[in-house]
Amino acid sequence: MEIVRLISCNTAFDANIIKTKLESEEIECFITNENFSTIYPFLTGGIDIMINEKDLERAKELISDETKKEVVCPNCGSKNVHLGLGKNKIKKIFLILIAVLSFAPVGNVKSQYKCKDCKTLF
Repeated sequence: MEIVRLISCNTAFDANIIKTKLESEEIECFITNENFSTIYPFLTGGIDIMINEKDLERAKELISDETKKEVVCPNCGSKNVHLGLGKNKIKKIFLILIAVLSFAPVGNVKSQYKCKDCKTLF
């Protein structure tokens, strides 16, 4: 039996919601990179949910409605948004670089969505 990655999530909250949904349907799964992604955000590929390969198709069907949620700008209602570092990008990149080089935790570097139409950060 081979273990495969089902999905990679941006936040631990999203990953745990999907994990709970899978477990309620009796699909065994576990989360990887949860703690590391919190310490070093943007360094890993996200928080991964791992499952048995035999459960892959059924799990994809179960989470399809969770992953189809679109992010909408609260200001103008546009779906033309992207995830980025938000304000003070240069400072945040510098902080991440120093943290990686010194093997120290990054701290409070949070990503934000930005509307490409009205330039609102949220």
